[in-house]
Amino acid sequence: MNYLTCADVARTKGISVRRIQQMCKQGEFPGAIKDGRTWLIPADTVKKPLPIGVSD
Repeated sequence: MNYLTCADVARTKGISVRRIQQMCKQGEFPGAIKDGRTWLIPADTVKKPLPIGVSD
């Protein structure tokens, strides 16, 4: 399984690393695990943001 760091996810979503860490702690990313001081987030649980004007 591919894992992403908080910095990778923050860059993708356009929000801060700290907010991603808080989301991991709250369980908002299923399967996220903590390895020492680093959160590892499964790549398949992170949705890419849609372009402006496009909806689901």
